[in-house]
Amino acid sequence: MVIYPDGKAASVKRFLWFKRYPSVTPRSEVFVPQKEKNNRSKLSVGELAVLVSSLAIIVNVLKL
Repeated sequence: MVIYPDGKAASVKRFLWFKRYPSVTPRSEVFVPQKEKNNRSKLSVGELAVLVSSLAIIVNVLKL
């Protein structure tokens, strides 16, 4: 996040896999927030695809 001298703030804008970073001007303050720890495990797209395809194969085998 960038805080400009006039008090306005700007942060990184995200769209799909593109990022747009705010410009830093003289006398601007740059704040970098601390990353939060997340203990939950997240399934990636690849892992989810493997899981769904495995379940589909099992269902098809059981139908025979």
